[in-house]
Amino acid sequence: ALGYEDTSKPENEFRTDRAPLEDWVTFAE
Repeated sequence: ALGYEDTSKPENEFRTDRAPLEDWVTFAE
């Protein structure tokens, strides 16, 4: 969960961990 908005939330961290880099990297940008 690097570069994510809500890293504090466990559900979000799990989501980013599951999703590919290309998927969440766009959200960070």
